[in-house]
Amino acid sequence: MSSAGENEVDAAQFHTAIHLLDVGQDPYGDAVLCQFGNTTVLIDGGHPGSYNGQGEHVSIPDQLRELLQQEPPFTIDLVVISHAHQDHIGCIPRMVQEGDLTPRWALLIDPALGWGRVDVDSLDAPPAGQADARVLKLAAALREHLRSGATERRDLTDFMTDAVTLEDRYERMIETLKDGGTRVVRFGRDSTTALTNAFESIGFKILGPTRAHLRACARLIARSTQDAISRATDFFQVDSSTDLTTAYQRLTSSSSDDLDAASRLGAAVNLQSNVIMFDYRGRKHLFAGDMQFEDPGVPDDSLFDSVQELRRIVSEQGPYDFAKLSHHGSHNAFSEEILSEMGGTAFLGICAGERSTSHPSREALSVLKRHRDELQWARTDRNRESSFFFGTGKPAIEISRGRINDFRPNRVDEGELPAETAPATPQPLATTSRPVVGQEQRPAPAATTGADAVELTVRIPHAATRITFSGEFSLQIEPGGGGQPSAVVQSNAPSRSEQDRPSLGAGAAVGRRLADLLLVTNRQKLASNIGEGECERILSELQRSGANLFDALPGGVRDAAEAAAVVNDVLAQHPGTKGLVLLGGFDIIPSQRFDCLPPDVRARLGSNDDPDNFIVWSDDVYGKRGDDGLPVIPVSRIPDGQSADLVSNAIRTGPPPRWSGGGLRNSARPFADGIWQNIDGGTRLLVSEPTVPDGIGPQHFAVDQIYLMLHGHHNDTARFWGEAAEGEYIEAFNVANIPALNGATVFTGCCWGALTVNRTASRYSPTQPIAQKTPDSSIAMRFLSNGANAFVGCTGAHYSPDIAPYDFFGGPMHAAFWGRVRAGEAPAQALLNAKADYLLGIPHEQRGVSARAIECKILWQYTCLGLGW
Repeated sequence: MSSAGENEVDAAQFHTAIHLLDVGQDPYGDAVLCQFGNTTVLIDGGHPGSYNGQGEHVSIPDQLRELLQQEPPFTIDLVVISHAHQDHIGCIPRMVQEGDLTPRWALLIDPALGWGRVDVDSLDAPPAGQADARVLKLAAALREHLRSGATERRDLTDFMTDAVTLEDRYERMIETLKDGGTRVVRFGRDSTTALTNAFESIGFKILGPTRAHLRACARLIARSTQDAISRATDFFQVDSSTDLTTAYQRLTSSSSDDLDAASRLGAAVNLQSNVIMFDYRGRKHLFAGDMQFEDPGVPDDSLFDSVQELRRIVSEQGPYDFAKLSHHGSHNAFSEEILSEMGGTAFLGICAGERSTSHPSREALSVLKRHRDELQWARTDRNRESSFFFGTGKPAIEISRGRINDFRPNRVDEGELPAETAPATPQPLATTSRPVVGQEQRPAPAATTGADAVELTVRIPHAATRITFSGEFSLQIEPGGGGQPSAVVQSNAPSRSEQDRPSLGAGAAVGRRLADLLLVTNRQKLASNIGEGECERILSELQRSGANLFDALPGGVRDAAEAAAVVNDVLAQHPGTKGLVLLGGFDIIPSQRFDCLPPDVRARLGSNDDPDNFIVWSDDVYGKRGDDGLPVIPVSRIPDGQSADLVSNAIRTGPPPRWSGGGLRNSARPFADGIWQNIDGGTRLLVSEPTVPDGIGPQHFAVDQIYLMLHGHHNDTARFWGEAAEGEYIEAFNVANIPALNGATVFTGCCWGALTVNRTASRYSPTQPIAQKTPDSSIAMRFLSNGANAFVGCTGAHYSPDIAPYDFFGGPMHAAFWGRVRAGEAPAQALLNAKADYLLGIPHEQRGVSARAIECKILWQYTCLGLGW
């Protein structure tokens, strides 16, 4: 092992040692040995395979033998298992059964809660024969952290075998511990008072979560487990010959594009993690298992509120001398805000296996990199066994290999990021008597070219050639060699000044288009949102351009139905209207909370796993619904986003051209490649992983037609996600990737991509305030503000087809829309006609009430933001 610092000192000055154990090759994994004076605490046990070690990775028993300087059985004062995932339970059951571990006390998540038996006074095991062995094995694997399709089949088979036997091994471990005299405390069922009293000398505290929180998670686990069993049962009924590993790989490529849909069962288990701290000799240390502090990832408002309260408690107890980042440094556990709430915590640790390709996440590593002058940290995926020592002097870090403060993401493609030749300059550290790693200097910043202008020299042949430049450019033609002209193209920053804005005069093309539309707003409310002067100028220019403007929507309308009745009366006075444009956010023109399911489907479906409960925001009611439920004319909305620039640019945008295209999909959605064939001028779709925001330039999306098929989330609409190798998510696209546009059409299959307010429809009640998102907090809003003609997307969670030939769920809707655009239809009209096409085709291949519910949702949740004409 090597340690930070150069001069040797007496190790006896350290009274506390925190050892992050090497958890081996497998992804994820937590195991920490703490020594507070003479008191030892083991928190979690890595993977089942950690008992024997893997390749060059030392087994956990051998690491304990070295650190404790004793032979097994190891007498540990307290063993803690944070929650019921196998990468935390790990090899502890094996060590107990083999007699290698004899703890005095054990704090263990109650198995009834951890496996979703809500009635914790009975085990409620499913009756024998309820499901066959393959189904149970698949369902057990689905509750764990997802393994990627890149996982070797042998490793995947071992993982699934361990998963299906985990509950039984865990319960036998508890009985063995009790029989051996260990004081077992089942977290969530038993009182913890005697336990915390027993370890008062080391300042042991359990910060949470509450018993109500644990039971709410158990209910989600129970429901999701039953859903997993149903999915597995249905799968084998369709294809009984498929082997288990193939079945797992197909099922984990979930058809839902909700950011957390594929791992919602895992999220509920993570949220049961006990959050504990030790306050020993003036030093505080925090451990939180896999608690998803940043994003709970479950469709339960009470759990969201409970996590917020737990964050408050954790912040109150800080700052900490050391904190282990929860959930292996995942994006849903750690963020800039979480670090701030820790209030000056200086030493951090991350536990993960060598093959943890997406943990720690790029987002977490970016936060750590920004604070490299203030933080010292180690990560077991690169540093293996890593130790932190605290005493009367300065703390010390000791690592087995690599370097401290290694913020490089895993699975970085060659050339994707600049090489780091040395780590950040560490803060002064005390040293141990073991070999040391000297302090290295941060490299000087690499020279970079200016970002103000990018020059591109191209040759233009004499023959008649059509050249299109998308975005804002200056073009200078210069004499070229050999009689050929050449061009130097320089990109310009988008201008927001008044003189750069096109006029809305009666002769403008936009004015001619507006003459066929009816624009609806409330003048006073719009003025309140974007400013009286700006509102007056915009509405006056609209009227001068010949647009039909109704700006007197009553301010006292209570809901969308009441507002739509007024608008439909106005439409009756304009029989030639081609389209309706709502001008303003939901506070000006209410949107309808729409139940996508017909009554018969709702009654047959019962409980479901849709994060919106199939209730979405819809503006179709303003277009006067026909007999089939679709509006008679297209409806689009220009949300104001508290921004006059957004409203001006969305109205002034040019007509939607079709000369060029660009797009990005997540790696598990190959169906999008087939859809992309309908895009005129489209280059090959980018794919994430590997594409990340830093790898996207203006040239990728300064185009006419844009297609995004990524993961989204209602709490964070400023970015979309792709997929890393382990089924986890990496940021793929954000608001900073959107260049200046001139009339582009954007179509997305991203969950909540077209959500323009802070509440999803299913979570909204009329007593709650509703706030608009802004161009800084919404990709949709930024596209409109930067000049997109239309942003077509979902107001709820989206579902993609995951089985070839991909002609169900969202696939046919995407194909129908781009087919209509290719035929020359404006985006708003294309969406309405695509919905009519889609409605005629329901059901698309997939049968059953769940499939019908999903397709009803796809039909009704798509909306057109922007002018759309």
